[in-house]
Formats: sequence, structure tokens, C-alpha cells
Amino acid sequence: ILKSFIDRFIPEIQFNISSNPVIMPEQYRIDLSVRDKKGGYAIIFENKIHGAVLQKNQIARYVEKLHTEEGFDYKQIYVVFLPSSEFYETNDCCWYKHEECCDYCNGECSLKQNPTILELRKEFEDEGRYKKVTFRNDVLSWLKEDVLPYLLYKETLLQASVILYIDYLEGLFNLRKTDNMSVELE
Repeated sequence: ILKSFIDRFIPEIQFNISSNPVIMPEQYRIDLSVRDKKGGYAIIFENKIHGAVLQKNQIARYVEKLHTEEGFDYKQIYVVFLPSSEFYETNDCCWYKHEECCDYCNGECSLKQNPTILELRKEFEDEGRYKKVTFRNDVLSWLKEDVLPYLLYKETLLQASVILYIDYLEGLFNLRKTDNMSVELE
């Protein structure tokens, strides 16, 4: 499943994905991270499906933690931003390092005038190490097209979980066919 996700959304990763990655939820306050020292990559998944606000320094802190605490080179770290739809973007402040951010940063501060501040964001975007993958347009179709059809029959619990999550996402985005029919009937 991880290889399928990477192949579809982060094809720039040229590292060995077949080794055994460490998948960690909520370590260093990162929603989900996938780390593979043998493969030489770390992926930060930032989940904003319900529109939670990005905090100042949030992505910069996560990148720095994987660099300093886990020993990954910056070039080995990828960030996948997971909003519900394409309308939610990362803000500049979440990419600032702590010492570069003002006390009351709201994205409109004077730090935007300093081009060196945005180097982290620009580096990640230019090198394809930052991806925005939306739940509505990307994750939902990936689950339906790439994951569900290829689950083995003996993986019934995983298959059931994926089916339920697809149903949850379709309900969240008002895409269930039964919901649309009941609206038409009403």
C-alpha cells in the first residue's frame, strides 16, 4: 500500500521502498511518519482532513526533528500535506524555523519580506519533496482504484477497513450515491 501511494503521489522518491519502514503515528507530534534508514527516506504526513489550522513552525519543526533526532539528511525528507480539498494550502509561517518567526505570526508579518526565510519551503517544492494530496480528489480515488482492487481475499479485515473508510470519505464529501438519490427523492 505504501509503495502504491508513493508511486502515485511521490514518484520523485528514488529510494528502495521494499525494505521494512518504521511507521509511527504521533511521534514528535507528527500525525504520521514513515521512516526507512536502509531505504534512505522519511515521509511526514500532515493530516488536515477536518481543516485544523496549521501552527507557526509546524512543518519546519517536523522536518528539523527528523533531521536532528533521527539523522535524516534534508534531501531524504518528504512532506505530504493532506487537506480535505484543494482549497487548503500550507501557509508560509508553518515553514519558518522557530528563530525566524515572530511571536504573533499570522502569515502577514514582516518576515515575508526576507527571501531567506522561505528557502525551506522553496527547496521542498522545487525538488518535489513537498506534495499536497487531497482526501476528496486524490486519496479517495487512490483507495478505490489502486488499493481496494488489489487487496488479497485473505486480508478481509483490511479490505473491510478500506471499504468503510471509502464510505466515510464519500459521506464526508457528500459523494454517496444513496445520499444523492435520497436528496432527489425528497
